Amino acid sequence: MRRSQPVGGRGRFRRLQRGQTGASLMMVLAFIVLVVTVTLAVLTYVSVNVRTSRTYRDVAERRQAAANAADAAITVARRDPTVGRDGETYTVSYQGADADCTGMAGSGMTIAQGTADREIRCEMGVDGSEVLVIEFRVADQGGSNPGAAVQITRREVQR
Repeated sequence: MRRSQPVGGRGRFRRLQRGQTGASLMMVLAFIVLVVTVTLAVLTYVSVNVRTSRTYRDVAERRQAAANAADAAITVARRDPTVGRDGETYTVSYQGADADCTGMAGSGMTIAQGTADREIRCEMGVDGSEVLVIEFRVADQGGSNPGAAVQITRREVQR
C-alpha cells in the first residue's frame, strides 16, 4: 500500500516510494543520540575539572597553612633565645596548622665564645597529617645578638 504526501500547494500529493517512510525518523534519532552523547561528554569533563581544581585548592591551602606555621615557629625562635636549645621542644599553632619543633644536638649550647647558634627541626602538620618539614639555623652571634639572622637549611614538602 502506498501513502500519499502533500507536495507544495493545496491538494497536490505525491506517492512515496517503498523504504522512504522511516528515513527521517532514523535521522532524527541519530541526531538525538549524537547530541546526548556530546552533552554527557561535556558534563563529565566539567565535573572532573571541578573536582580536580577543588583537590588542588585544598592541597595548596594545606601547604600555605603549614608554611605560615613554619614562619611563626621561626619568629618564635628568633625572638626568644631560650627556645630551640639542645633537645628542647616547642609547639606553635597558627591558622589551623601546628609546628612541632625540636632543638638539634648541640643547639644553643654554651661554648668558649658564648653560645652556639641554634639549629632547629620543625614538622608542620594540618589536621594531624604532616605537610612540611624544615630545618633552620638561628645565628645568635655567640649570644651577643640573639636571632640576628635565620638560615633555612632544609625544606621538604610531604606528598
